[in-house]
Amino acid sequence: VTRRCNLSCGYCFEYDKVSAPVPLETLKKRIGHLKRLETIFVTLTGGESLLHPQLEEIVRYIRASGMTPLVNTNGYLLTKKRIIALGEAGLYGMQISIDNVTPNEITKKSLKPLLPKLRLLAEHATFQVRVSAVLGSGSPAESVEVARVALEFGFDAKCQLVRDEDGAFI
Repeated sequence: VTRRCNLSCGYCFEYDKVSAPVPLETLKKRIGHLKRLETIFVTLTGGESLLHPQLEEIVRYIRASGMTPLVNTNGYLLTKKRIIALGEAGLYGMQISIDNVTPNEITKKSLKPLLPKLRLLAEHATFQVRVSAVLGSGSPAESVEVARVALEFGFDAKCQLVRDEDGAFI
């Protein structure tokens, strides 16, 4: 939904700091095409999906089209109001990326600064939440700690491997 991101993780090649969000009408056309293909799940991603100013409207449109909306996010822009609005719009699931325990030179998507966001999700989300960690952006022990905390909140957890700009595992 946008290439813009509020972070610049060392392993990511899928963002920029200048692109405008994809216009709502363009996204509606794409969603319509997905419906004609009989798509079931539509994952909204970026950059940082929460930077799209009409994200809730997009989620609502996907749901009204008979499909299942999901959102990927780094979590930094989550607020109680946004979580509730996404739930009311019909969001089915959110994947939040948390790569390690403490921010480092590779990633800021870390458990310590994102714990308050996880608490908000645990209190207010009416949709599924999955925490995803990228192995290689922190120590394996930190990824295990992220997964442990996610499970304590009642969320799903998964880990992915770091990839280079060509998509190859590092």
